[in-house]
Amino acid sequence: MNAGAVDGSVDVAGINGRVEIESAAGTASFSGINGNIQVALTRLDSDGITLKGINGNIELQLPENANASLEARGMNGRVSSDVPWISVDEPKHGYYSARIGNGGTPITAKGINGNIRLTRAEKAASTTPAAAAKAADVK
Repeated sequence: MNAGAVDGSVDVAGINGRVEIESAAGTASFSGINGNIQVALTRLDSDGITLKGINGNIELQLPENANASLEARGMNGRVSSDVPWISVDEPKHGYYSARIGNGGTPITAKGINGNIRLTRAEKAASTTPAAAAKAADVK
């Protein structure tokens, strides 16, 4: 499943395959996904992000001004980030936590069979090669 820019909340469930969302703003919920997930978030609302029952790797692209707290339980994988404003704590028996910016907005992950990678979201003005190709097809 591929989606371009979504100006609002995202709720994705019961997908057998890759999920890719170019950009989303607000809250996001992913459940029952059998495939990798890649989502770029331009803004997080107070309800945050929920990930549960995912069999695949997850990449959350977060804006630099994001303040959130990740809590991952029952995970068969790891949480990583190479972004300086995201700190990932050492794992404890399948439990991970991370502070994004000053912490705050909840990002919860349960029953993940894969890795979670926290990265920097590209600026909204930049266009990915896939988005540029889609735009060229529309003209």
